[in-house]
Amino acid sequence: MNRVFVFLQKYSDWLEAYSVIEQNSESPVFCYFLENNRNDYNSVKAVFDFITNEKASYYPLKNIQEMEASLAALKDGDILVAPFCRIRSFWRATKRLKLKIQTICLSESLPESFGLIGYRLGFRGRTLKTKLALPLLVLYDTINKPDIGYFPYSKIKNPFVKESFKAAFPPLSTKKQNFINEITGGTKRPLIVSGWGYNLENMVNHLKLKKYIATSKGMELVIDGNKIPITERICSEEVLLSGCVSNIIGYNSATMIWAKYLFPDIKIECFETNLLNKLCGKFGKFSRKTFRQIGLELKNECKEMLD
Repeated sequence: MNRVFVFLQKYSDWLEAYSVIEQNSESPVFCYFLENNRNDYNSVKAVFDFITNEKASYYPLKNIQEMEASLAALKDGDILVAPFCRIRSFWRATKRLKLKIQTICLSESLPESFGLIGYRLGFRGRTLKTKLALPLLVLYDTINKPDIGYFPYSKIKNPFVKESFKAAFPPLSTKKQNFINEITGGTKRPLIVSGWGYNLENMVNHLKLKKYIATSKGMELVIDGNKIPITERICSEEVLLSGCVSNIIGYNSATMIWAKYLFPDIKIECFETNLLNKLCGKFGKFSRKTFRQIGLELKNECKEMLD
């Protein structure tokens, strides 16, 4: 029986990892994850206990070096699930093992939809070094592709993997469903996605909202201005899965992609963030192209909602 090794960099990586778990439901799962401000033991264990029927083993790690050292546990025939495009040193360390394993890439989602060249220009293209090395970087990406990727898109394939498939529809645990039902009182609310210059309070004031729901990088949800403590992380996509969202408002992020995939008919208002353009390159230009392909409109930045 194949063994599944999952390496998480951030909590929301479980959304794509679920596709592998679903297709290998009888396989033992070994979950390695970085403990940081986006990941913690209780949250990872809770979601993987749910999607594996408590068949997973857990290994918290401190840094990338510990992730690479953990590759020593792999054997021929195993399945390795990891964010290869985000952590190139981890991908190189995997290649050096020279094992007969299947490699599955947890994507950057939106940036990887830009294409091999667009990824560099739109997400990594602020430095002269990147621009000068573009031909070599694209050649490296073309030659060194993980085997499979699961993407929350219906019309776009991931160019960074040999075979790209649509992600499976991820489930929401009964515990989280009941919790979100309880704090919302069964009333659907707009989901506000803040960050990268967009300030939650400014967004709510500008939109004149009295009722809304928002996630946080910390251990809390925000309901109508009230901060609700949580003991397990809940990402924006999980709030969407609860069915307690009437519409979604935010910036050009992966959450918008998942929202369109999970609920094609939900109303989505998405505003460009120039902060990502300044930090990454032509992020807005390539985001707009991706959004058009999946039927989303990217609106110009709204300064009234910024910090």
